[in-house]
Amino acid sequence: GGSAHLGFLRCAAFVEAAAAPALQKAYETRPDHALILTGHSMGGSVAALLALAWRDAAATNGEHPWPSFGGGVRVLGMAPGPCVSADLASLCDEFSVGAVRGKDPVARMSIRSVETLLDELVAQGLGRRLSSWLFGGERDAPPPREAGSLRHLDDPDDCAAGGDAVGGGGDGATDGGGGEGGAEAAAASTN
Repeated sequence: GGSAHLGFLRCAAFVEAAAAPALQKAYETRPDHALILTGHSMGGSVAALLALAWRDAAATNGEHPWPSFGGGVRVLGMAPGPCVSADLASLCDEFSVGAVRGKDPVARMSIRSVETLLDELVAQGLGRRLSSWLFGGERDAPPPREAGSLRHLDDPDDCAAGGDAVGGGGDGATDGGGGEGGAEAAAASTN
């Protein structure tokens, strides 16, 4: 179970199909080697999704267009964007390492971080000032959101640390909850 960002999932499906012939050729000469997937930003997220799909197919003896490399599959993501729910992110800890420099906003973004930013803007009156500037006149402030008004899939402390982070899938490689926001807000099941 779990969910993933639909746009990232579509990219992963494209890469999966495009890479299959080259990986089959590599498997024929080195079947015992590990498959190591790398990527930066969206590429790191796509690499994590590809590894999840490969591992899921291997665990269930399911069909997969990629061969079963004897050394397994591993992922190294450089500032990958959040793309899966917390339960899938915890699975990535087994095979994925993500590296994030400083307070990179993309790699640290989640539903909770965006909601917190919006709440802070409203609390400081910036929303009312912007509304007044754009639409003229005074506008009533929107009622504050209750804590937990959205279903959060990530740990509230994920983005609080700042600094450099290197860790498993949950430390930036795949930040739970980020998959439900973004350009395409739809989520797709990865069952």
